[in-house]
Amino acid sequence: MINKKIALLYEVRNNMYVFPGGKIEKNETNIEALIRETKEEAGLTVKPESIIEYGIVTEIRKDIYVDGIFEQNDFFYICNVEDKTIEQKLTEHEKEIGYILKIVSIEKAISLNEVEITTGKKYSERETFILKSLKENKII
Repeated sequence: MINKKIALLYEVRNNMYVFPGGKIEKNETNIEALIRETKEEAGLTVKPESIIEYGIVTEIRKDIYVDGIFEQNDFFYICNVEDKTIEQKLTEHEKEIGYILKIVSIEKAISLNEVEITTGKKYSERETFILKSLKENKII
């Protein structure tokens, strides 16, 4: 969070905001993954002493890509970052999606994501749920 704003990734292809994140690598803790993924995807360096666990979201739904069930646990944290950004190290898939670091108001992020949800794709439901929770609980 930066002056009542939040650092998120804007997905150009999907026109929505998402949190940095990804798979936890073998022998890596959730916190180590948070620090690594935030650096790689957003170009931001997390201040480890500022990390506070916020919650876990378990998503279970029909998979949109294959015939079957999609199940995923997402761990959310609140943290501060260094002022200076570094170059993103995006995967080819992340480059195709068009990840751009944006510092935005929580209202702007929720508003844009709610438009995406109405398209029926619903990719941003998880992020929007957490953004609304952060706002309602006056975290941001």
